[in-house]
Amino acid sequence: MSNVTPLCKEIKDREICDTRKDCMVNISGKCQKRPTPTSRTVSHPEPRPVISKMSRKRSELKETSQSKKDRTRDKKANKKKALELPEPEPAPEPAPEPEPVPDEHHIPATKHKKCIAEQKEKRNELKEARNAYDHKIKECEEILYGELVKNYFKDLETTKLTHIDLLKGLQRFYKDNKKSDMNYTLTFMSLFLLSL
Repeated sequence: MSNVTPLCKEIKDREICDTRKDCMVNISGKCQKRPTPTSRTVSHPEPRPVISKMSRKRSELKETSQSKKDRTRDKKANKKKALELPEPEPAPEPAPEPEPVPDEHHIPATKHKKCIAEQKEKRNELKEARNAYDHKIKECEEILYGELVKNYFKDLETTKLTHIDLLKGLQRFYKDNKKSDMNYTLTFMSLFLLSL
């Protein structure tokens, strides 16, 4: 263990750092690895020879003529290959169908159908209950507000009210109450109390 030399950054004593050839003391007084002279030299790329434009054109012409020849040769070869009839491949034997392996996420068809049937049944029950609830609400509204609707919304032909129909009915309600009581005022709060 004593033969192993410590790294430069692990050395704390300046004198020991100076005695080693691969270490040096930096400005802050810590020991660091000495830079190697090869890392300081910058390698420059070698200069390339200058080629005239004429020689470039000649070499490009040679390359294009060669490539045209190669293309025509390839086209002829492809035509010959296309004309040759390929040998028919032997028909592959049908592979036996693999049997499905049941896993924990696989739901059998019978359970799946049963779940769907139960969902439909519950949906129908919910629909019937909702219809009964809506019917009961209409009956209660008829008992509570039937006279009010008949008196002030006389010319109502449909069950759907528009904003204008509502304003006309409120105007009739206000006029009737104003005839019986001269000090009657219709406030926004009294509209809410009227509906309760």
